[in-house]
Amino acid sequence: MLLCLWAGADPHAPAPDMDYMGIRDDEEDEDEGRSAIQQACSGGHASLLERLRPDPARDDYEELFFSAANENVIAILARSALPKDSGRVIALQLARANWPFHDHRPVEALRALFAAGVRWLASPVQEIAYARRDLLRCSDYLFADLMKLLATADHCSREVLTELARTPSMRERMRKVNLIPATPHSQSALDRVRPARARE
Repeated sequence: MLLCLWAGADPHAPAPDMDYMGIRDDEEDEDEGRSAIQQACSGGHASLLERLRPDPARDDYEELFFSAANENVIAILARSALPKDSGRVIALQLARANWPFHDHRPVEALRALFAAGVRWLASPVQEIAYARRDLLRCSDYLFADLMKLLATADHCSREVLTELARTPSMRERMRKVNLIPATPHSQSALDRVRPARARE
């Protein structure tokens, strides 16, 4: 890639995947491919992305945020613009919490998004349902970390948090990891680890 850049290639321009060149030429709606900047984002290559200089005027920043693999990539993108569809970006990071790929760091990526000013204010009910499903698939430790992060300060609106915790399975899981008390009046030595908005 760096050799192509040295030769004058445009990192903002989509290029066909080398694995398929010549195989799908007869397809009318063949994908144009991905740019070097898109590849760097999805691969989590922050140092390379820095050199490629993403530009909101030339690159689809929504797609870049959707594919961002880690917090370092998000931090670089956030210097120039924030995602418009914040709910989808956050939900995608929650979906990645169960991916086996080491270059995806959803907890750190979410922290970077919230630190940059991204807020989950609203989403379609189905999108929140998918996020709930993905949270329930997490280990107890990861589930607790993600829920505490979502409930911190104003990261999520009350409406989003309420919809996330609406189902009995979600409330039972929150009780299991001590995010909410087993009964309304019960106290525990673990109460102090609950986020400030746990009862909400």
